[in-house]
Amino acid sequence: MPRAGAVLARLKAIGVATGTGTGVYRARLDALREAAADLDRQQPISRLLVVYPELRNLFSHGRLTTFPPTLSERWELLSEMLTRFLDLDSPCDEEEINRRLSAVTDDVAGARRMLVDTGWLERDRAGTTYGTSRTLPARGSSG
Repeated sequence: MPRAGAVLARLKAIGVATGTGTGVYRARLDALREAAADLDRQQPISRLLVVYPELRNLFSHGRLTTFPPTLSERWELLSEMLTRFLDLDSPCDEEEINRRLSAVTDDVAGARRMLVDTGWLERDRAGTTYGTSRTLPARGSSG
């Protein structure tokens, strides 16, 4: 009990819980929602989700959780957005592409394949180096 009381007192001190001092504590849901929203805004993809709001429902807390149907308009749009996210200024090896994509998705291979299939990334003949193969169109401010 003393350890639980100390933890609850710390939660109260940082503002995510309220307590009466009689052992009754309640979570401050508004504070928890605000903290979660702050964390979401700090995710590396957040600045692009402002520019591509139609893709927000594919992400949860800054992570790509769902791919749109293949060959749909949003499939192409997601590929464009991920190409902006990769921000390639020179060819990169597969390990670097995977590292960058892993910041926003667990399905790195699926995202990389989508980028190749839609023509936003192009592999060299050996299949080891990737570069951009299309020019990104102007689209709002992403920086």
